[in-house]
Amino acid sequence: MVGLLAVNKPPGPTSHDVVEQIRRKVGGLKAGHAGTLDPQASGVLLVFLDQATKLATLFVGLPKKYRATFRLGLATDTNDIWGKILSEVPVPALDNGQIEKLLSSFVGTIKQRVPAFSAVKSEGRPLYKKARRGEIFEGPEKEVTFYSIQLLGWKSPDVELEVTCSSGAYIRALARDFGEKAGCGSVMSSLVRTEVGPVTLGQSVPLDKLDPLNWREHLLYPQDVLGLPILRLLSAPAKVRDGKPLFCSDFDGLDDLEKGETVFVKNGSENILAWGHLSESAEFLKKNPSLPAFVYGRVLV
Repeated sequence: MVGLLAVNKPPGPTSHDVVEQIRRKVGGLKAGHAGTLDPQASGVLLVFLDQATKLATLFVGLPKKYRATFRLGLATDTNDIWGKILSEVPVPALDNGQIEKLLSSFVGTIKQRVPAFSAVKSEGRPLYKKARRGEIFEGPEKEVTFYSIQLLGWKSPDVELEVTCSSGAYIRALARDFGEKAGCGSVMSSLVRTEVGPVTLGQSVPLDKLDPLNWREHLLYPQDVLGLPILRLLSAPAKVRDGKPLFCSDFDGLDDLEKGETVFVKNGSENILAWGHLSESAEFLKKNPSLPAFVYGRVLV
């Protein structure tokens, strides 16, 4: 079985907790998630079941969209409202135009300092373990992209906004950096993930509405979500299972595909056998049929 569930995670449980609950609801099938949500955050969490866990890599890099609230005048050790308060200062008088100008300064590809309380590893250890021990340090910087940051509302001290960003961007860190530019500090006080790639909050099922009898009704299928090209295998599936080279003659559906394009390989029964990349353009491979056409990503059979 190759499917996934789009779950509307409630505030409170960790992403790992949600996966464990779903594993019990689906009868112990293998399960895993892509794109961690902080415990107090809610919204779209993709949970992969059974053989679909081998496809999670394809979803990790999808862009994300969030609705968030930032509270100005505060700074905490976790960069959110649930952390230990480090400072509390008056909020300056700011109008919508000034807020929008500050927010727009983060749009584009920037260097973002990872929050100290995060699962990012340094010297083989998650940063949050060092932070919980009281160690003083700055998280590493990483390159992230904010595609758009839209102001939805401003009533001091709270800024409501919608953010579309790359995978790996921290909204808590955006709140921290926004507050530094505003000159008064800022923390994230609410966060809802509304989209992961093409999957929306409206497509997501609340965790408490999933049960052992209805979960199959809510399954999404990777090929429908990602819309990747499909190569039909003309050879025996055992060739894929054994990881043998696949050539142009092994496939139907190579037309117009480009070098490096990510594809699913399916058999006549519509089962995904593997995902991977085209080694060269379809045009080149047809002229050079002795070259392997497919670079394996993961085999599912």
